[in-house]
Amino acid sequence: MMNNKRRKILFINGHLNVGGVEKSLVDLLNWIDYSCYDIDLLLLEDKGDYLSQLPSAVNVIYRSTKSVYGPFWWLLQKNLSAKNYADILFRIIMILSEVLSKKCLRFLFPLLHISNNYDVAIAYRPGICVDMLIYAVKSKRKIAWWHHGECDYSPLMIEVTNSTWKHLDYIVTVSNGCKKMLGSIFSFPVEKIVVIPNLIDIDKIEMKGGNCSPYIDEDAIQIVTVGRLSAEKHIEDVIYAMKKLISDNVLNLKWYIIGDGELYNDIKNKIHDLGLENYIFMLGKKTNPYPYIKYADILVHPSYVESQSITVLEAMALRTPCIVCRSLGPEEFIKSGINGILTEKSIDSLVLGIKTVIKSLDHSETMINEALVTVKEQYAPLVIVEKLNNLLYD
Repeated sequence: MMNNKRRKILFINGHLNVGGVEKSLVDLLNWIDYSCYDIDLLLLEDKGDYLSQLPSAVNVIYRSTKSVYGPFWWLLQKNLSAKNYADILFRIIMILSEVLSKKCLRFLFPLLHISNNYDVAIAYRPGICVDMLIYAVKSKRKIAWWHHGECDYSPLMIEVTNSTWKHLDYIVTVSNGCKKMLGSIFSFPVEKIVVIPNLIDIDKIEMKGGNCSPYIDEDAIQIVTVGRLSAEKHIEDVIYAMKKLISDNVLNLKWYIIGDGELYNDIKNKIHDLGLENYIFMLGKKTNPYPYIKYADILVHPSYVESQSITVLEAMALRTPCIVCRSLGPEEFIKSGINGILTEKSIDSLVLGIKTVIKSLDHSETMINEALVTVKEQYAPLVIVEKLNNLLYD
């Protein structure tokens, strides 16, 4: 239950570049009641594309670590030349934390330029953000967010994580599936794992979707896929699905891929090798993908790993039929055949889903209406912010 006392909150994240975690953080910060909270946001890597979307009430503390990582002697020489003694000390502390104990990270506190009296501090990503939270931040309550739909930690990493997490008050995950997964892997008390999904601001994304289609070929069926181009997202399945659709004589398709990542060139080269340049188009990273989602006939999400999947929920909010590969997050809100289509982790299943939706595009009103109701009832901003308030004030 909230009271009249303003609370001082610290969020810690690496950056605000385009990405699902970063977008969810910015969305959350845009819906927090600043009459109740004073918010600091500590960024450790970069400011990023979403910085301009933060509300002015957020106090951004940028402590760049760009001159901290890399070959030690090269960094030492570089920082000495620049008289950047703070980064030299930062690097030495990081080395000591690895060689001696993570407790050495407490010496980073004066280098972070943060307050020493937070009511709640939140690491919005695992890894260094959590380590900073536990050892270098002074706060009455410490919370870590977990956004990932899988955990491939080694036994040693699980042991290290258990020893670190014992210093946390709560862990927040974005779906019940993730909560069960964490409970089965780590020793952290399940009753202290709280589910707070990412919010979906329907009015905002509808406005960003605009009133004009970005697609040129109006006669084609427009398919869009949005996601990071990394192994677990299986964006390359788009290529093989399109190849099979063409071989099955489903020809009037244009497929657009929005996103960037380490597999960008591999996917682009594969499209060229298979002669699909007139069917599949790579659009790269976009801070506003919503016109492409809103005016697409179908959104296909082939990812094998999702903790929740903001992209799918946003497409549902924009009334775009969704075909989604089964994984922890989407299985909680997609009722296959009712508000979307769930496929198995195979090209054949993906192609079957696409064919099914194409056949019913002219009669998909019921499905997209059900999808919109799902988003409104489960992921509306006020629903999610109430869950956050309960956590911060209980």
